[in-house]
Amino acid sequence: MPEMARILDIPKATVYSILNSKKNKGIFVEVMVGARRHITVDSFEKWYAGQDYYYKKEDEPEGYLRPSKTYLESLTGRKAAKMLRGQTIKRSGNPEYVTREEAAEIADVSDSAISYWLRKGFIKKITGPGNIVRIPRKSLEDYLSQRHRRKGRKSGRNHKKK
Repeated sequence: MPEMARILDIPKATVYSILNSKKNKGIFVEVMVGARRHITVDSFEKWYAGQDYYYKKEDEPEGYLRPSKTYLESLTGRKAAKMLRGQTIKRSGNPEYVTREEAAEIADVSDSAISYWLRKGFIKKITGPGNIVRIPRKSLEDYLSQRHRRKGRKSGRNHKKK
């Protein structure tokens, strides 16, 4: 869903309104990535072609007035600061692999959390020329699914014995 928010430059809350509206029922194809819902590119493009209210940044007509806040205006904290500094998320360009930044975005955690998971071996990595790190998407998805299942259980460490 964050990808759709960035592409249309609208807040995530607006994206969820679009996805949950009765008018759009059955248009979007959802897939689970770890414990998160994502929509397919094809279903997004099909929806985009059939509506005329939202625009991709490059398709905005001159003088277009936005119906809501921009994506950046809806962000808080570190993500907004990173975008304001002009830093963009590095993308791998290969659907089978993700960069650290993409992994952090998918998992909704910080870059340092991804580095920790890599150090501990929770997720696999491939190091390429120039020490470029790529994370197999499957490894990340498997870990997120496993992590999501564990969160439902009570932790033995924090649970007091009676």
